[in-house]
Amino acid sequence: MPEPSFIKTHKTVSQTLADLRRLFRKWEIADWEPIPVEKGPGYSVRYFSNRNWTEISSYYQPTKAMNLRVCYQVIDNMFR
Repeated sequence: MPEPSFIKTHKTVSQTLADLRRLFRKWEIADWEPIPVEKGPGYSVRYFSNRNWTEISSYYQPTKAMNLRVCYQVIDNMFR
């Protein structure tokens, strides 16, 4: 089994939530929500666009901040 790879980030959960707010505002998406996993470091982000909910999740990073940042990076790349 391959070794897990971890992202390099110093962003906090609060900083990434602010980045997500800016990203969704830019793309005129008003309906979105961050969903922290109750137990463990996982995080999900759901948003409503084109009459559909899309959910991006990350569970493999060691902290909530890192998992949320992965979600942000995926969403940011999807809208480019």
